[in-house]
Amino acid sequence: VTFYPVHAIGANMKDRTSCVVTSWLKIDQDYFYSCDSERDVNNLLYIHPVYLSSDFDFEGDVFIDSNPERPSTPGWFGNYINDGATINNNTETALSRYLQSSYSLQNCVLIPFGPSPMHVAFTTRTITKGEELLTSYGMQYWIDAIVDDKMKAGPWPLKLESIRLLEKEMAVDLYRQIQACEKLYHVEVSTLHSLFEEPMI
Repeated sequence: VTFYPVHAIGANMKDRTSCVVTSWLKIDQDYFYSCDSERDVNNLLYIHPVYLSSDFDFEGDVFIDSNPERPSTPGWFGNYINDGATINNNTETALSRYLQSSYSLQNCVLIPFGPSPMHVAFTTRTITKGEELLTSYGMQYWIDAIVDDKMKAGPWPLKLESIRLLEKEMAVDLYRQIQACEKLYHVEVSTLHSLFEEPMI
């Protein structure tokens, strides 16, 4: 595994507004609150609603983000993992092709690890030396990345049965990988929870 660095937490609301909370470090505040970085979603990772607390109730998409201007930290390389496929237009064919290709090429998954908002990249099979790590960012990532003005781009197609079946297959596999990771690293996960729950002195 390798951790995904979290330098900001935010949400995109259904009314097209958004909010971001960063760390207290100036390097993060300068990056995330600049006009240029508001359009940069290269390091953004959406958090699936199933991973959120039941008390977290609002209409929107929660995400974590990392600052590419920060120097790399050993063990925290999750933000460098690419998707093996992309979406280039808003059609049912493009969405289905993306899901099939991205799912078949991925060799690791980005999943929660211990206390929120910590995530890791967890390999799903043996990785050979020199092989690139690939995951699936999901359709929402690419929709936000390639469509600057969703009103002008027109509506994205409804999720037809073929797309729903692909997403369900990916979700079942993702849940299986989460269970495998928790079983393999149960001591580390338990230790992280204990550290996060300790009162600050």
